[in-house]
Amino acid sequence: MGIRAASGDWIAFLDADDLWQPDHLAVLAETIAADPEAGTVATRFDHWFERRSQPQRIAPQLERPVTLDLSAFLAAWLTVRECPMWTGAIGVRRELLFAAGLFPEGGAVRGGDKDLWLRLLARGSLRYDPRVTAIFHRDSDNKVSKSTTTLDVPCLVATARQMIAEASPDEAALLRRLVNQEIAHYARYAMKYPGRTAIRIGDLYLPEGAGAAALLLAAKLIPASLRQTGHALRNRLLARA
Repeated sequence: MGIRAASGDWIAFLDADDLWQPDHLAVLAETIAADPEAGTVATRFDHWFERRSQPQRIAPQLERPVTLDLSAFLAAWLTVRECPMWTGAIGVRRELLFAAGLFPEGGAVRGGDKDLWLRLLARGSLRYDPRVTAIFHRDSDNKVSKSTTTLDVPCLVATARQMIAEASPDEAALLRRLVNQEIAHYARYAMKYPGRTAIRIGDLYLPEGAGAAALLLAAKLIPASLRQTGHALRNRLLARA
């Protein structure tokens, strides 16, 4: 609704439980000026947890201001298994949002943001600035990720498959890796839920997705009580690390 009602050329997003630093919009404006042809701009951000904080993980190529095409964007994403773009630290040309089809309203319980970022990068480049200008509150009680399950195929899988049909060989290879990576993430998430994941082995690209296939089989075959106990133990160990 906000995108449709807006009258400006650029759209920036901010969830109620997150925070922009005082210079966030100024840095976005500088980033736009640094590459006027870019369709999307992004800055770095901090993850804030209950007792600690950590900066966004970024690939080495993002440690200085840089413009990314689709291949470079995918490579940066795959390097650290974290999307270079987060909703609270980006700006997007309003016309590009409409050209890409906006968020998948009614088509995704979660993951619709990354699906849209993929569609944006298929239509225009991303200018990234590594200055930290926003805070992502990971400890909020009302987060969508805490109130929804992830037992279905990530919605970006269908988008990636459509893009592969028209992609260059290098882009297609990166998109296949992204599909496998996202399915592996969802297989891990499925460990903490009592229900069975609906993702199939056939949704993966094999043989390169063999590791993701092993995780998916575990999510399907291990009894729910053991899955949930193992997931809770893994989280406690990670918290201590």
